[in-house]
Parts: sequence; structure tokens; C-alpha cells
Amino acid sequence: MLLDAPRCCLTATAYHSQVETLPLPTLPADQGLRRRRFLLAAIALAGCELAGMAAVVTGYHSGESAVSNMSEFAWFWIGLLLLTLPLAGLVGRRATPSSIRTALLVLYGLVSYAPKLLRNPASPLYHDEFAHWLETHDILKTGKPFNPNPLISIIARYPGLHAATAELVRATGLSIWHSATLLLLLFHVALVIGIAELAQALGFNNRTAALVAILYGCNSSFLYFDTQYAYESMAITLTVWALVSYVRAIGSQPWRRRAAWPVLTMVLSAGTVITHHLSALILVVIMALISLALSLPWLASGEQWIRTAVTAWSMTLFTTMMAGAWSYFVAPRTISYLSPYVGQGFSQLLHLAQGSGGGRQLFGASLSPWWEQKSAYLVIVFALALAVGGLLLMRTWIKSGGLPRGRRRALLIAFAVLGLVYFPSILFTLAPSGAEGARRTWTFTWIGLELGTGNNIVADRYTRLIFASFGLQNTDTPSPGFPTWDLYLDKPGSPIGPAYLLSELAISHYTYLIVDGRMAYEVPAQGVYFGRDEPGSLITRSGEPIFRGRLGKFNTIPWMVKVFQSDNYSIYRLNLPPSKIRYHHRLPRRRRFLVSG
Repeated sequence: MLLDAPRCCLTATAYHSQVETLPLPTLPADQGLRRRRFLLAAIALAGCELAGMAAVVTGYHSGESAVSNMSEFAWFWIGLLLLTLPLAGLVGRRATPSSIRTALLVLYGLVSYAPKLLRNPASPLYHDEFAHWLETHDILKTGKPFNPNPLISIIARYPGLHAATAELVRATGLSIWHSATLLLLLFHVALVIGIAELAQALGFNNRTAALVAILYGCNSSFLYFDTQYAYESMAITLTVWALVSYVRAIGSQPWRRRAAWPVLTMVLSAGTVITHHLSALILVVIMALISLALSLPWLASGEQWIRTAVTAWSMTLFTTMMAGAWSYFVAPRTISYLSPYVGQGFSQLLHLAQGSGGGRQLFGASLSPWWEQKSAYLVIVFALALAVGGLLLMRTWIKSGGLPRGRRRALLIAFAVLGLVYFPSILFTLAPSGAEGARRTWTFTWIGLELGTGNNIVADRYTRLIFASFGLQNTDTPSPGFPTWDLYLDKPGSPIGPAYLLSELAISHYTYLIVDGRMAYEVPAQGVYFGRDEPGSLITRSGEPIFRGRLGKFNTIPWMVKVFQSDNYSIYRLNLPPSKIRYHHRLPRRRRFLVSG
């Protein structure tokens, strides 16, 4: 029997058993085979990524052609699948080392930024991008933040993105747009890594966390909205990393004196607060939700759970105080800026449910093919399947004892509740105010330099974007008390007014009127020419612009002088005030001259 064997025999037996359990050394042939496989996989992946980008560019070029067809959408989605699926497959492969998986996530962050980068690599394109470009320009010009912004006034009080871009311009010598592109690329990659880190902080392994980051890219804001040059593109990354450090701080042991995580949480929270109002509000709500979950004994009771809850509430309170102080002292208009969207959204949903109001027509102005529109609804079904599957898995873990009461159960329940908020939020897409976020894309010619800078100009909403940003002009803000749309509405031969409007223009030293000829035959995708306060009569019942046949009158008004004209734009210098000028009820007849030779 083994028990009767001498000690030396037991030692030898144990030694041989250890030797038998050791892995066999890898043969040189196996190492060479692995290298060849790795090289082939790398070449295949590079080929897929290059082919995907080429397909996306082909789709963009097809969309810019005079005669649009559905092939542009097919090329785009083929390219996107080539960019994403090979990376997702390698990330989800069990044999992929964690270091390689992290590198693949970095690559995923880079290639998922490519569609927006390839869309407008040289200049702003979206509505908000012009406003943020202008704010950054003004910081570089004046050397200080908080410069008034004529396009989106609230962004002047949240200078995080603009200050960071300005510093990058000074450090690198790049242009504003190239610095902004580089900055957003870094933040986009950091966002992908941050999602994976947050999943790991919640207790998931490296492979599952990486797949969570890939799945996060399925949300509709990931490709374009969160990659545009706007303050939320930077703030979402700061928010995610603030949550990573917040969860790590909760899990750190107090006796080990890990103060780095709470300090980092406060720094990242402060960065979010000074960058974007809504992101700061959401960060506070998520922190409060986690703190509440950690305070419930039936979820979080365990070793040191009271101290953990106190730590969570302390950081939540500190972040709340920072956000409240910034909103009160620096950006007091934040509440009045955000509240109409929330209040009107709820009101419109209520009227829609009661049958007393009309809802927003989904894809009403979209040119996308039917299969792309139907796929958008499948995303909701896919998200619902993920939610149900996750809840059932958590239930199984709890019943089997794999998820006992404690910090991890409280955190997972808190984030599950947060995820479920997505489904009722979908209802707000049916309300016009709740669906604010639709943006109009542009192609235009920069002609602001024809005027110089700093002039007071009158223009429609979309023309104001380009002239206020690139043109550095001071634009008007139409309202019922300052109805500049009336200048465009008056018929040829009729007096332009009202009189008090011309007086206001003269007193305020407005020197130019800019007319976009497309107003006469095109209706904006949002149905708005000047602003939300404009009269509804600007678009007729038949869906045609009311400006048809009314824009040529500016060529006959004595106190307006045309100084520039392109394919779309006409610029008139205003010689105000128009005193003692009579208007012709009909256009003057042409006189005939006899030319003798």
C-alpha cells in the first residue's frame, strides 16, 4: 500500500505525478505554425478593414451623384459589416489572448470612427459642429472661454471641449478642425476601452467585457452622433470613465488606503460637469441609482456593506454639488434650456395617447431604403432579447448561489435598471420635441470671406450656421418681436416691413441680407426655415415653400445693393434707414434706347 511506502518513495511518487501534470514543451514546428496562422489572420483582417473602408467611400461617392439610387446604402452597410464582423469574431474567440483582445478593441475604436471621418474629413458638416467650431475659434482669438455663441448660446457656458481643442491647436499647430478630429478620435477609442473596463469592474471576464464593448457599438448614436464635433462626444467618454473609477472606488478596500480611485472619480466627474450639461445630469442619476442599490440590505448586505454605501453616497453627493454649483453660478440658463424639451415631450406624448394630437412620422424625410428602415425596428427587438436574456441569467445566478448578496449583485441590478430605461425612452421618438436630435446634412461653399468679418447679417437658420462659424459674422435671432422672416415674405411690388422691423435693423446696425435661393423650391428636412417661433404659413398646405416667386424682389429695392451672387447665395448690402423711399406697385418698364453708330 502507498501508506506503507517509505518517505523517499512518497516523495518520488509526488515528484513523478507533478512531472506528469506539466504541459509538454511546444515544438518548434508548432510555434512556426502558430506564427503562420497569426500572420494569415492579420493579413485577412487588414484586407477586410481596407475593403470595408473602400466600400463605405464608394457608398458616399454614390450618394453624391446627381441621380441617387439605393446602391449607396448597400455599399455603406457592406463596408460596415466588413469593418465590424471580423473584429467581433476575433474578440469573441476564446483562444484570443487578453492583450491581443485589447489591441483589437483599440482597432475597433479606430475603424468605427472611420465612417464619420470619411464623411467630412476637412470641415464641419452637422449643425452643432459649426457652433462648436466657432466657440473654439473665439477661445483662440480672445484667449479666454465663455465667449457668447450666436448659434447655440448654452455651449458657451460649457467650455470643456473647446478649451481642450484650443490647447491641442496651440500644442500641435494644427488647424481647429484637424485638432478636433484628432481629439475626438482619441476620445472615441477611449470610449470603447472604457465600456470594456466598466464591464470588467462589474465582474465580467476579459472576453465577455470585450464583447459588451462591441455590442455597445450597436446603439444608434455610436457611429455619427457621438463622433461629431460636439460637447457630448467628449462628455460621454468622461462619463464612462468616471463610472469605471466610481465602481473601482466602491470595490477598493479602505484598509489598503486606495484613495486614487475616489480622487480620479472626482476629477473625471468635474470634467463631465464643465463639458456637457445632460451628461453631468445622467452621471448624477446613475451614481444615485448605484448608491441606492448599495443601500438596500436585501441586495448589498455583506461584509463592510454600510461603509461601501457611505463611500458611494459621498462621491454621489460631491458630484451632485459640483453639477449644481456649475449650473447655478456659471450656466444658470441650463434648466430653462433643457426643460422645454422634457416638458413638451411629455405633453406631446400625453396628447398622442389621448388621441388629441398628432405624432411624429418616423422616417418621414428619410431617403433610406425600406430594408434599412425595417432594420431599425429590429434593433429594438435585439435589445429586448439581450435584456430578457440578461435578466434570466441573473435570476439563475441568484437561485444557484452564484450571485450572493453583496456589492456585485447590487451593481448588476442597478445597471440592469438603467438598461431597462431604454425601452420607455423609445416612445419619445414619436413626439416632435422628444425626438430633437435630427440633423440636417449640408454641402456648401464658404463665401463668408467675401464680406470680411464681424458684420451684422440677416439670414435664414441654415445660412446663419455657415456665416456665423466660418464667416465669423454676427447673425440675427428671429422671434415674434423681431420677425426677420417678414423680409422674405413680402410680395414683389409691396412695401417691405413692418416699419418697426426696419427701424430695429437700422438701430442694430445690420449691414447685409443673405438670401439662399433654394428657399424658393426646397423645404428643410425639419420643416423650419428660421426658428421654432416662425409662423406655420411658411410652408403651404400642398407642402411647397411660400417663398416661391418672392425672392427676386430684393433686386428691385433701392436701399438694397447686391454685392455678391453664387449658384445658391445672393448677398445684399443694406443702406438703412430707408427714409423717404417710395415703393413701386409694379416693376418699372424697360426703356428703349436708340444706339447710333
